[in-house]
Order: sequence, then structure tokens, then C-alpha cells
Amino acid sequence: MIPFCVWNIWLKRTHNAFNNKKKGINASTTISQAIVFQLIIAKEKNKIRNKSTIQLLKPLDHNAYKLNVDGAVRNNSRPGGLEGVIRNHLGLWEVGFIEHTPLMNPIRSELQALRRGLSIAVPNGEARNHKDGARIS
Repeated sequence: MIPFCVWNIWLKRTHNAFNNKKKGINASTTISQAIVFQLIIAKEKNKIRNKSTIQLLKPLDHNAYKLNVDGAVRNNSRPGGLEGVIRNHLGLWEVGFIEHTPLMNPIRSELQALRRGLSIAVPNGEARNHKDGARIS
């Protein structure tokens, strides 16, 4: 229940920051929402336990890299930002980036972040699949 309350506080602060408002947090509403959320989650956890098994993420192959990117804007067609990180097969940070962007929509921001990340990962526009040597471009 506490994580839900903290999330609700974060959500309200973010909403206030992006909309230039100063609305307070209603504690009784937050707690009642947290209780309802806990009841729903408890029912869903029982359904999931009975129906499926947990699958763990498979670690990356040796000499493999993982690119994670994100693009964000305040509102549609407003300034935003791009960020990304490349990690090696051990999960250690190799290189990252963060940039301010001009006016653009959210989808373009996400695609721009992917493009920027790929331009860092593959600077000459060509890479090879480490398993079979196939060209990736």
C-alpha cells in the first residue's frame, strides 16, 4: 500500500509541475485508492499463480550489447528530451547520451531517440550480427 501512496504523490507532483498548478494531495482519497488497488492486485496474483509460470529474462550473449532509449516531450509539439544508454552483456554501462530537443511530437521524439542511439552504436551505418556474420543496416 505504501508504494501506491508514494506513486500517487509522485503523480500529483508531476501533474502540478507540468501544468503549473499547486493542487494538494488528498490523503483519504489516496489511501482509499490504495486499498482498492491492493484488493484488485490480490485477486489478479491468485489468477496468475494458478495459470502460468514465471519466465526469467535470458542474459545477453558474450560480446552483445543492449540499447535502451527514451524520448519525451512536455505536451504534444513542445520541447522535450532524448536519452539512452548502451550496456554490455554484463549489464555494465558502456556509453550514454542525453539531449534537449526542439519542438516535436511524442512519437517523433521516441524515434529520434532510437535514431540517435543507433548512430552511437553503429557509427558507420553498418553492423554485423555476431552469431552468423549477417549484415545489419
